[in-house]
Amino acid sequence: MNMTEEEMNLPIADLLKTFENFVVKSANKITLEETRPQCDWFTQSEYILLLQIGICNKAFEDHERMRTKESRTKLNETRAELQRVVRKVKWKWQAYLVNKCQLTCFKNDTKSTWNIDFEIMEGFQTHHKKYNPKTFYDPNGTQQQMTKRMQEE
Repeated sequence: MNMTEEEMNLPIADLLKTFENFVVKSANKITLEETRPQCDWFTQSEYILLLQIGICNKAFEDHERMRTKESRTKLNETRAELQRVVRKVKWKWQAYLVNKCQLTCFKNDTKSTWNIDFEIMEGFQTHHKKYNPKTFYDPNGTQQQMTKRMQEE
């Protein structure tokens, strides 16, 4: 935050208010990210998946606190169970779409069958997050992107 002489001579209350506004504005700039709709396989079984993710997070917190072999084993088991649940949910979602897309349906309505096919491909391919490089403002006030080398240092 580059302050002018006039801002430096402000009363403390006004100076704090200016600083607070600056922090909020900067935080909003940094946190603005493109939000994507979640995949259908996730939204259809969101409750089950969030429950399992919560169990996995709890096991991770316990392991961070205790650092014992038992907590590590429990963490590995919950991670494996989460992977099983995700696979099962994806299989159910894919089976539902495949059942909608039978050979007789393909003969009668080709366009809707191809739409189902593209929906399956999109569901499995759009869950990856795009790389969003961190940005910061240098002392001169210009915006720069943080490189991988800067992050390692």
